[in-house]
Amino acid sequence: MSAAICCVDSLTDAIDTVIRTIQMGVPVARCEYVCPASIRTLNAYAKLSLREVHSPFFESHGTEAGVAEQAATVEQIAVEHRGQGFEWVTRPEDRTRLWNARHNALSMDGTCTGEHGVGLHKMGFLREAFGDKGLERMRRVKKALDPDGIFNPGKMFAG
Repeated sequence: MSAAICCVDSLTDAIDTVIRTIQMGVPVARCEYVCPASIRTLNAYAKLSLREVHSPFFESHGTEAGVAEQAATVEQIAVEHRGQGFEWVTRPEDRTRLWNARHNALSMDGTCTGEHGVGLHKMGFLREAFGDKGLERMRRVKKALDPDGIFNPGKMFAG
């Protein structure tokens, strides 16, 4: 079993990295996304030093050689999509560290943690609707519809 975090410049690069990984047939057991705001909060909350960029998290299962090959493939895909860094781990304590960081994002406000359950068949829509400029549009719509922040407070956007 292995875990990895990819660091990329934009939401579009994160989505393209995930889509290409699946297209290449990499048998991903789990893939979740954490936005830069969540990473920034995680770093402060859990005293981490993760890069504050768009970060898909991956988990793979298989033989030692198999997960090494999968990690190398995902890393190369991330590089092709302007990757800024890639961390791949196999030791149980290192996997726990990465995934605990990801899951701690759920308990903090002001984050967009990828808990939207978007299927792979909707990734193209996600890119169009929620690209980097789209997120600002979503913030404005949220503020217009919920000026007091009472609907799902802190679930996607702070303040």
